[in-house]
Amino acid sequence: MVNGFDNVYIERAAAWWKPTSASRDQAHVRMIIERIVSAVGRRIDDSSPIVDARLLDGSRVCAVIPPLSLIGPVLSIRRYGKKVLSTRTCCATRPSPPACSIS
Repeated sequence: MVNGFDNVYIERAAAWWKPTSASRDQAHVRMIIERIVSAVGRRIDDSSPIVDARLLDGSRVCAVIPPLSLIGPVLSIRRYGKKVLSTRTCCATRPSPPACSIS
C-alpha cells in the first residue's frame, strides 16, 4: 500500500511493516502506477485519475492520482492466496459463531 511516496507499507502474514527503501518522489510513484495499469490495458491520467483493475495473476490494484488524491499518488494491491479455502476449512480453523457450525 502506497499512501504518498514516503508512506509505503507491506502486509505479510497479517503484519504490517515499512520497507527501508521506498520511492524517491511523487513522479516515481506515478511512473510505477502507469507501468502497472498499462500492463493490463488501462490508463490513468488527469482526465481519469482513478483506476481499479485486475492484474494478470488475479490480484486487484486500485490507484488514485491528483487532482482526486490530495496527498499525491496512492496505490493498493490486493493479492489473494493460491489455495482456495472451503467453508468447512474456514469454520474448523477460525473461531466462529454457533450458526456457522458444520455437521
